[in-house]
Amino acid sequence: MTKILVTGATGFLGRFIIDRLIREKFYIKALVRNLQHPAIKEWGNHVEIVKGDILDIPSLETAFEGVTHVIHSAAMVTFHQKDHRRMKIVNEIGTANVVNVGLEKGIKRLVHVSSVSALGRTEKNELMNEKTQWQESPLNTYYSKTKYLAEKQVYRGIEEGLNAVICNPSMILGYGDWNAGTPKMFTLIYKGFPFYPVGMNGFVGAVDVAEAIRILLDHSDVLGKRYVLSQSNLSYKKLFELIAFALNKPAPKWKIPQNLSIIYGTISEFLGNLFQNPSLVTKETALTSSLNFQYDGSLITKELGLVYTPIEIIIRETAALFLQENVLQKNKN
Repeated sequence: MTKILVTGATGFLGRFIIDRLIREKFYIKALVRNLQHPAIKEWGNHVEIVKGDILDIPSLETAFEGVTHVIHSAAMVTFHQKDHRRMKIVNEIGTANVVNVGLEKGIKRLVHVSSVSALGRTEKNELMNEKTQWQESPLNTYYSKTKYLAEKQVYRGIEEGLNAVICNPSMILGYGDWNAGTPKMFTLIYKGFPFYPVGMNGFVGAVDVAEAIRILLDHSDVLGKRYVLSQSNLSYKKLFELIAFALNKPAPKWKIPQNLSIIYGTISEFLGNLFQNPSLVTKETALTSSLNFQYDGSLITKELGLVYTPIEIIIRETAALFLQENVLQKNKN
């Protein structure tokens, strides 16, 4: 019997992963730090909850008991310089712990959720894919570096006998906490945010990432490979226009040049640190959102049959959920 442990289960992507596994009727364990998280009630009796942390090895060993497969989606995502040290510990050392316990317990399969940022970035504006090699560059965020180091821990585990595969999603879109991550873009545009950055990025639906992970669980013969998960490459201008249209709001019309964006991000991050209020834009996010990054996510379609949902549909469905929750919230008030 397949028994799956999910780390990062209550995170933005983790909740999509759990929902997909529940539909498949797998035996599921979820490693969670907060037993009061609202997602736990949504799962009902479909998921066994284990309190623990990837940095707490005894709790991790307990969570791995009886498990055959592990989906490692736990990670810290931050672009604030003050959080860099903590992020490196969570992403690199946490992954090392998962790999080590997986080897110790003899699990049959590890699916490691990485990021396209772990591929590295250059100024060449080239289409990046699974063959792209990491290069040290000022365009790599610290988050990128920690995810690259986490991947090295997975590859080290593979050399020691671990059956593992890596997936590298681009920017993930879907519903969630409307005041954090990519869902916050829907909140900002709904409220009339007037600006857009000049860059381009790859985008993929959270539902498709969850489906890709389910597929990778099945293909234990695919060992030591990585798959880029990305459906579309869009400019932020186009992305914001699609979101605005889906929300029936005016699209942002003022372009933010790179230099101005970096100045704003630097000041915003400084003030956020000063007043203990994390800023939406930092120096790193200002830089990366003003550059063009493009990704080819077609390999998993060719080799394993993943069918992506068009990003326009992802945006439309996410916007519909946002509007629905917004109406419910207004009725409560």
